[in-house]
Amino acid sequence: MRFIAKIEFEDVLEAFYREHSTELAHDENTNPEAERALNLANAQMGEWRKALLRREDILNVILPWHISCGGKTELVPKSGMAVGQAVAKIARLGEAFARHNPVCFQKIQRMGRLPFTPLFLSTKAIGKDDYWGLEKKEGLVHIDGLHRMIAWELSGRLSGEVEVEAYVAKPVAVEHKINDVRLTKTRQ
Repeated sequence: MRFIAKIEFEDVLEAFYREHSTELAHDENTNPEAERALNLANAQMGEWRKALLRREDILNVILPWHISCGGKTELVPKSGMAVGQAVAKIARLGEAFARHNPVCFQKIQRMGRLPFTPLFLSTKAIGKDDYWGLEKKEGLVHIDGLHRMIAWELSGRLSGEVEVEAYVAKPVAVEHKINDVRLTKTRQ
């Protein structure tokens, strides 16, 4: 991952709204939920960075619990899993995943053909019910982009030198100076 710049939350929301209509009329439009998660991440973390991610970064993003858009097969357990593990699970389940989870599978199929769009992540799990059971709570953690990340890997689009734009929430670092010694503490 390569950080490009520190940015304001208003810029994060602008990027989100450019690509995510909260008014879309399709099955399981989760954009309003993603918008709430972004606001929660901002309240809990307080700082944002624009970054570029490579394939390895994306495959290691931690996904929260996901029940496959109302389907019959849980894609991500409450303990969470990395994008690469979710891709392997879908490949292993094959046609059964598509048959038992048609909405989720259609999203993945559609997003595998669309242009790359920014991901929204955090460096820690946010305080939302889908994240409470995560075994790994730090690293790159999904806020928005689950179907896209899976779709891009399944369709082979993350190969080579591809870099994908991401907006990453991180805790604010607070600096204190005691006797001319700089101490940095991360807001919890």
